[in-house]
Amino acid sequence: MKFGQMSSCPAVEFQPESDTRRCSLALISYDSAPEDIQHYPGVEMLFPLHGSMQLEYAGKQMAVKQGDLILLSGMHPYRFTQAEDVDLYCLRLSLMAFFNLKLPSIYKTEILHGYPLLLSQDYYCNESLLPRWQSELGLQDHALEELVLDEVCLFLRRKLGPNLKECHGSSGGPCQALNSHVLKSLEYIHQNYTSPIGVAEVADSVRLNKNFLMGLFKKSLGTTILEYMTARRLSQAQKLLLSTDEQVIQIAFSCGFGSVTRFYEVFKQYFGISPLQYRKRHFSGHWRGAGDDD
Repeated sequence: MKFGQMSSCPAVEFQPESDTRRCSLALISYDSAPEDIQHYPGVEMLFPLHGSMQLEYAGKQMAVKQGDLILLSGMHPYRFTQAEDVDLYCLRLSLMAFFNLKLPSIYKTEILHGYPLLLSQDYYCNESLLPRWQSELGLQDHALEELVLDEVCLFLRRKLGPNLKECHGSSGGPCQALNSHVLKSLEYIHQNYTSPIGVAEVADSVRLNKNFLMGLFKKSLGTTILEYMTARRLSQAQKLLLSTDEQVIQIAFSCGFGSVTRFYEVFKQYFGISPLQYRKRHFSGHWRGAGDDD
């Protein structure tokens, strides 16, 4: 996979994400199916420009070809089982950004619960819209980011077309807002995930019973509080592994993991390899953190 002269890892191809960024866009090329399991604490939109690929997502195989557009939750890990000479745009949206799109809530709910949405692209999308979005998001300007999000929403609404009216009646309205307690929970996690907080601390921050909040969060976002916190921490760990020479033990604790053992277990569970193997695979020869061992 190529992106300019960068390595073959999607984590490096996107502009570094801050806790305030809501979306990012990268142009990616695959010569063959990447070995990594793909995972992101938000929603991804894949726009294949050339070639075709097979995805294994939520236990099912999906064929995606040139001209398709697929929306899926990055909270459900997926991998490419087949890809040859594929060029694609990958747009990433934070959970809050996705939920705030003025789309029928039935679509949001299904996507967040692991049911991807397959649509079609168009010429304008490939030749004009996506390159402009990439350029504007690269400036990291909040006002431009807001305009891009508005355009993403309008683009999706046009693609959904007549289904919008049908969903209006079945979902109770096309623009259902994220529950205020869930929203405050997400904000608390974003502000504190680098500390060793747990579900109890999140529940205390919004003054709700822990079990009640866990059910509300799962129903709204299709993932548990713990799964989301873990994904957020792993996303930050990926960035640090590939953009710093910090030791793995330093990265583990700086990302909010309570122990190095736990960090290794979770990282391998999500990505199929250890943190050090991940660093070596994508930045082999660039650096080796002092004290890092195989």
